[in-house]
Amino acid sequence: MMRVNPIEEVQIMSLMQFLENRMEMMSGMLAASGADLSRLPHSSFERQFRSATYRCLNCKSCEECQRWLNEGHQQEKVPGFCPNAELMNSVRD
Repeated sequence: MMRVNPIEEVQIMSLMQFLENRMEMMSGMLAASGADLSRLPHSSFERQFRSATYRCLNCKSCEECQRWLNEGHQQEKVPGFCPNAELMNSVRD
């Protein structure tokens, strides 16, 4: 079994927390907007989902996103600050 340096372990845990936080925000944005990614064409689903994930991971509007999610919006269009707004709004209920 390979041992992890304690500093590396902290960095790994920090990265895992970052990833978990971003995916929770992406999931929250999907739920709050009524977006349904299963409406994406099957032939491009994987590519579009991967691209959306990368956009979320690289987003610079985290605080704005979290604030919007905390306000409790329901069935509203994804706001323009979200880099996935166009995609999510195209598959809303």
